[in-house]
Amino acid sequence: MIKGILLSIVLGIVSAHSGDTIRLEANQNYEGQIIVRDCENVVIEGNGATLIPKGGRGYGVEIANSRYVTVRDLTTTQVPTGGSEHVLIDGIRCYTSYPWGDGLNIFASSYVTIRNCYAETSDDCFTVYASRKGYHGHSRHIVLEDCTFLPKVAHPIFIGLHGAASDETHPTDIDTIEDVTIRRIHILNQKERQLDYQGCLAIVAGDNNVVKDILFEDITVDHIETGSLLTLRIFKNEKYCQAPGRCIDNITFRRVTAPDEGNISLIHGYSDDRKVSNITFEDLVIGGEHIYDAMPTKPKWYKTADFARFVIGNYVENIQFK
Repeated sequence: MIKGILLSIVLGIVSAHSGDTIRLEANQNYEGQIIVRDCENVVIEGNGATLIPKGGRGYGVEIANSRYVTVRDLTTTQVPTGGSEHVLIDGIRCYTSYPWGDGLNIFASSYVTIRNCYAETSDDCFTVYASRKGYHGHSRHIVLEDCTFLPKVAHPIFIGLHGAASDETHPTDIDTIEDVTIRRIHILNQKERQLDYQGCLAIVAGDNNVVKDILFEDITVDHIETGSLLTLRIFKNEKYCQAPGRCIDNITFRRVTAPDEGNISLIHGYSDDRKVSNITFEDLVIGGEHIYDAMPTKPKWYKTADFARFVIGNYVENIQFK
């Protein structure tokens, strides 16, 4: 058991070992990082804070190639989970200010639960990717619940961009991101001027990824200063991807409430064999108006998506508004 370690010692890096419990004493600030690598049965807890030195950047807690890890209650910076399974992140407060400072990242990991967290970040608050940062494989069985997000730029929630593809027409690997449940999330704002990186709720499939079986439930968006509510898109982002994604399939948005502001949302596939399909909206409320296929105020020649301010592009099939 390790208790109240002063993280400024040994260049601010503390490496956990299997079976460790690391406690950060309440109201104490520790300058440094905690790394959980190739471990099992590790607990990191306490109401203290792990801080990056002023002007620096880095992870507050890094979970790498490990199993049965719990992180709870502390204040920290970016917390990535890569190549791991059976991870619980509970009740942490995550702040970043350096460029590309994400909050809660998942790479090629399964059975990860993140709950009761607050993230105020200089880039994406929460992401789910497949192969990335030296981690390889699928991301499955992810739960995000009861969290509040405030990104200074980029996305509150971003899924699907990175995977293992090496060639657009002959992929060597097909990564899958599936069984992701996102519920009871409060998004305070989006402020992102780059049109390709908007969407409070964003799924952008790249690198031959298969992205499927995603549930968004009980989502509240307070304000969209610059951005959009939604992006569902398959495309090849030349900056980050070697290929477009394979598909986005079986996505449900249930009880999403948002203001009638921001840019138009985009739903768009890539080709006949790289489609966005089986998208369901249930109890969608925008600007106080319920949006559904049988809404009495919709003229017959209008698409329901017009009332949601969604553009449905090519290679999209089976969208329902209930």
